[in-house]
Amino acid sequence: MRFRSWMIGLTCGLVASPIAVAAQTADTTDDWDAARHVRVDWVYVTMKQPDIVRTLDNAMKDQVRWANLPQNSPDVEAFRCVKLALPPPTPAALAAFESAPSSMGRDADKAYAKAASLGYWRAAARLVNSALDDEDWESAQPIVAWLLKHHVPAGYNKLADMFYAMSSYDGESPGADTSAMIVSLRWRAALEGDPVAQTDMADLFAEPKPKVAASLRACASGQNPGLAGP
Repeated sequence: MRFRSWMIGLTCGLVASPIAVAAQTADTTDDWDAARHVRVDWVYVTMKQPDIVRTLDNAMKDQVRWANLPQNSPDVEAFRCVKLALPPPTPAALAAFESAPSSMGRDADKAYAKAASLGYWRAAARLVNSALDDEDWESAQPIVAWLLKHHVPAGYNKLADMFYAMSSYDGESPGADTSAMIVSLRWRAALEGDPVAQTDMADLFAEPKPKVAASLRACASGQNPGLAGP
């Protein structure tokens, strides 16, 4: 299988990380650790370390299987729009999400953590972005696991974001196998209706397959007008 050796190495790197340490140690005044607590403590209310490890491990094994099925190849000539099929957030979750003063920063993370604790997947996705912007891989992992456990397509796209950030750290470029898996994860999310993944894939297809790119972008912006291109 094409991705087997790549998956084994990368998954071992994930599950060996001390993902629970930030959320389970004593309170600290260190600003960076405090930011981690804000981002990730809510996850551990419903998921413990073994759950996180198992979820990530199973997701990667399943992705290897999925990626090697011919019908899942991103080498396509057309894209049929698929819209996201997830329940809407509760009023309380939406209110918490919309209380964020901006899309970034500690106050935003607090609002998103509250919304995510109430089940809103978009808030969880924003927290992954915040963790990756802070190069905080350990906090990103349990949030991605939460998304995957709740069958949110964005979980695959955020897993791709995490792998890209980790593999391109210090100016490095992802290897061929890593890049292929990142594309596969994004493609899976796009096929399951995630509008951000659809936009990411549209960017990828912009030059080699402009018609596919246009279909992806139209689908994404139809779900989220904020993703419409210039």
